[in-house]
Amino acid sequence: MQDYIIKRNKTQAPFNKEKITMAVYKAMLSVKKGTMVDAERITDLVVSRIDALDHIPTVEEVQDMVENELMSYTRDGISFADVAKSYILYRERRRIVREEKMRIGVTDDLKLSINAIKVLESRYLLKDEIGNVIETPRELFHRVAYNVGIIEYIYASLKSNSQSGIKLALGELQTNTLKRAFVNLMKEEFVNGTFESFIERAGAYTPDVNKYVEKFERIMTDLDFVPNSPTLMNAGTRLGQLSACFVLPVEDSIDGIFQTLA
Repeated sequence: MQDYIIKRNKTQAPFNKEKITMAVYKAMLSVKKGTMVDAERITDLVVSRIDALDHIPTVEEVQDMVENELMSYTRDGISFADVAKSYILYRERRRIVREEKMRIGVTDDLKLSINAIKVLESRYLLKDEIGNVIETPRELFHRVAYNVGIIEYIYASLKSNSQSGIKLALGELQTNTLKRAFVNLMKEEFVNGTFESFIERAGAYTPDVNKYVEKFERIMTDLDFVPNSPTLMNAGTRLGQLSACFVLPVEDSIDGIFQTLA
């Protein structure tokens, strides 16, 4: 059986026949015709055609094969042409969605809705100096997860008095994020010493921070949890804000109010 398939972005991915089966079965469900057994039989026919190729197939080639097999497939004299029509219409809708996302200028690697892509492009995805989007939705979530994960790890380590540390390839922005967190923790008397000595101590231990980064990234890409707007906008940037708001102490007097807001 074919091991790989060429995706629309020209990269190779492992070939997974179950994806064909589920796509065919969903088309069957949409017209209330066929069973999972029929979907599996059609998949086997498609796989046989793929195995006869002398090259790695593209996604479009495989989908064309699915269409052809659906058009010719019958069971007990019953045609599945209406299933083929449903599958073809679905492909066309997906093509329109892909083209709209390309027009917006976003490479959607999470299969989000057009509305979601429009919001991400207008508010959250990083852009270059002339306004071109320079990250994908998945990269956005990784950026946020990386910066939030570091802070979460520090907090968990302080609570448990853990001796494990952070040994990462920190860039300037990540270092600044850590430094702000360190200063705040010093004010609350959770830590002492200098930031440089803290980084030196932390770098001497085996890291455990990746599990926090992976956890945050997983729940965000699954859309089980999405942080507030300031975090999405600023995590990993020069501002580096990881909270929804700033809380300022205000004395109960006119002078105190104006002094705080000055």
